Amino acid sequence: MYSAPLAYFGNSVQKKEFLRPVLLGEKVGALALTEPQAGSDAGSIKTRARREGRDFILSGEKRFITNGGVADYLFLLAVTDPSKTCSFRHQRVRDSKEFKGP
Repeated sequence: MYSAPLAYFGNSVQKKEFLRPVLLGEKVGALALTEPQAGSDAGSIKTRARREGRDFILSGEKRFITNGGVADYLFLLAVTDPSKTCSFRHQRVRDSKEFKGP
C-alpha cells in the first residue's frame, strides 16, 4: 500500500530514495490513511497539515496502520485546506514510536 502512491505520483528522486529500498526489501513502508471517524475514506479524513515556514505541522489521529510498528517510512494523508488532501512521507526516528520527516 505504501509503494503504489510513490510509484504513480513520486518524482524520480523520491522513487530512488524512498521506493527503491522498499521494493528491494531493505526498508519497510506503511500507509497511514485510516482514521477513527473516517475509516479508509480519503475524502473524509480529518488529519490536518498547516504550513509553518518550510515545515508542515500535522495534527490528527490515524489507526490500523499495517506495518506501522516496524515501518521505516510512513506515507500519510492529511488535509491542507477544506478542498485538498495532501500526502506526506515521514521517516521513523529509530527506537521511537514517533515519525519525523520533511
